This record gives sequence, C-alpha cells and structure tokens, in this order.
Amino acid sequence: MFPFFLATQLTSLAYASSGPIWHRPGRLNTAPISAQLGVALAFGQIPPYALGQRDLASSELSLVWRPATPVQVSLRWGVYGARWPDGTQVVGPGDLHLSTQAQLHKFKERGPDLWLAWDLKLPNAEQPIGTNETDTQLLLWARQKQGPWNGELGVGIWIAGHPDQLAAQDDALLILGRVSRATGPGFALICADLRLRSARNPTSAQTGVGWEQPIGEHVHLGASVDLGLTDAAADQAVRFWVALVPRSSGT
Repeated sequence: MFPFFLATQLTSLAYASSGPIWHRPGRLNTAPISAQLGVALAFGQIPPYALGQRDLASSELSLVWRPATPVQVSLRWGVYGARWPDGTQVVGPGDLHLSTQAQLHKFKERGPDLWLAWDLKLPNAEQPIGTNETDTQLLLWARQKQGPWNGELGVGIWIAGHPDQLAAQDDALLILGRVSRATGPGFALICADLRLRSARNPTSAQTGVGWEQPIGEHVHLGASVDLGLTDAAADQAVRFWVALVPRSSGT
C-alpha cells in the first residue's frame, strides 16, 4: 500500500495555480487524513491562452481526507512565482483547488476498477498568477492492479475560461496514463499527460518519472522529473515533496 501518492502533489503548472493536467497519478491515498508540502520549478512553459513562455516556481500545501474507502476529498493552495524572458517577475498566492474522487464500480474478479474524478479551480487569485475564472476537470479513471504493478488510464475533459474574455471558454480532451511499481517500501512511477488541441489552445503533452520513499513511520519524501513533448508544455520540470501520513486504515 502507498499511503500518499503523487496524486496530491503539485499539478503540472499552466497558469501558475491552474493546471490543465490532473494530479498524478490520480489514485487514492489509504490514510484517513494526510498532508503534503511540495515545491516545484517548471521551465519554458506556455500557459493556456498565452503566446510567450515563462518559468514557474511554486510552494503548495495539499490536504486529503478519505471519509470512506471509495471516496477521497482534497484541498490545495499555494504561493506561486512567474518569470518572463524579459526579467519581469510576479509572486503571489494562487487559486484554491477542490477535488473529489469516487469509485463507480469495483470488479470482483478480473477487470479494472472505475473511478470518477472531479477538480474545481476557484478564481480567488489575481492575474497573472490566477485567471479570474472558475475552471473544471472531469475524468473517468480505469485502475488495474497486478502484483506490485499498478496501471491507470484517465480520460476526461478540461473546461477553462479565458482570463480576459468572458465568452471565450475553451474545452479540451485529456488523456492521462500512469504505471507504477512497488519497490520495497517505496514506489516508482512513469506517467504521460496529454491535452489535445482545442479551439483556443494548442496540444500540451509531457512525460515524467517519480519516486516516493517512506522515512520513518509517518513521513514520506518524494521527487519527480518531467519532460515536455510539445511547445505548450514545460521544457523541464522538477518537484520535491514531503508528506505527513498517519497510519493507514484501509486498502
């Protein structure tokens, strides 16, 4: 069991606090309550509705509550900084994210379990850190466990408003894949995120690898590295996090 996943770490930063890619890997934690503090750097990223690149830095706190085995609720908020090629820099608080996941169906024998995941980004941060818009992501996850391996495929939609044009909402298809493997007390992860080209934004695709390791009974340390596959995605991104994980009470 992995009590705290990359699922509650920092998102792929697009607008600094509003990522169009769901948390990775999207799976549940197994502790009833857990918390995580992480930092991230992303270089050469083009945010949605923008033309130029910028570098992004963030420090984010995530809180996760599992009221029942098939349900997870999470809250995320952080401080973000953006730097443009001309040297302009902006630092400020980000938008608040509310997320839920619920199990739709669990197969008794073979076959993947089906989960519905939903994320809401509130417009509480000022531009250019925030977008002054309420954005939504809705995904259907298929999750399959085979020995130490876990495979996941998520398909859904990203709905985001334009920060300057009230009537310029954009909708894009998301396809997310994750493969993780338990290695002793820790686990390794390979992931791929794809946001298809839409009416107002280009295709964004990236891949990454990560590792999380328990240190002691209740503390986990982790790191990940991402590589952008399209111009809209960050050229490179690195993340580090520490998680406080009470003893698991489920699977």
